[in-house]
Formats: sequence, C-alpha cells, structure tokens
Amino acid sequence: MYVGQSFDAKNIFEQHAHCPPKKMKEDVSKFKPFHMHFNLHIEYTIAKKYLVDRKEKQLIKKFKKNTKLGYNVF
Repeated sequence: MYVGQSFDAKNIFEQHAHCPPKKMKEDVSKFKPFHMHFNLHIEYTIAKKYLVDRKEKQLIKKFKKNTKLGYNVF
C-alpha cells in the first residue's frame, strides 16, 4: 500500500512506472511490469490543499506507513 496525493493520480502512477522517483526505483525494477503488480485506488477527492495534507498524514498514521523502516514501507 502506498499513501500519497496527486492532482492526476492515474498519470502519476504511469509516470512512476516509467521514470520512478529515487525512493521507488528498487520497487519498479523488482516488480515488472510495474502496473501489473499494483492497483490504483482513489480513496478521497479533496479540493483544499491544506485538507489534502491533513488527510494524508491521518492515513499514514492509520495504516502505520511511517515506521522505522521508512515512509510508506510495510
């Protein structure tokens, strides 16, 4: 599971598969083809940026995605 935010979630998912951020490079090389190993699920649509940031922090805490192993690592 990955908790994150985007203005265009479908597009960012494809971008991560083709040109991953530094923290995701290992996952992209390990799971090929990338899009076949992950499902995109949009949980919330929120218009105000400060509410998006707040909700992201709540979800990270709820799913315990900020551990000593790193952010969004389970």
